[in-house]
Amino acid sequence: MSAISRMLRSALPAFPGVQKLQLYGVLDDSIDLSPVAVLPELQEVFLFYVRPEPGHALPPHIKLTHYPRPRT
Repeated sequence: MSAISRMLRSALPAFPGVQKLQLYGVLDDSIDLSPVAVLPELQEVFLFYVRPEPGHALPPHIKLTHYPRPRT
């Protein structure tokens, strides 16, 4: 588990009313997003220079945005 994943897991329970979450990482870093499922008000997650770990999908009501956006 990455350092950013450990911080996310320990910090999120203190903020149950969060509606938008912005997470910044190091280029090519990854994060386990499964802990965000405990936030009932969360609507949107922004990931800056970090990607979600495979197999940890967000609930369908949460919009996920990546920066920088993938090239096409």
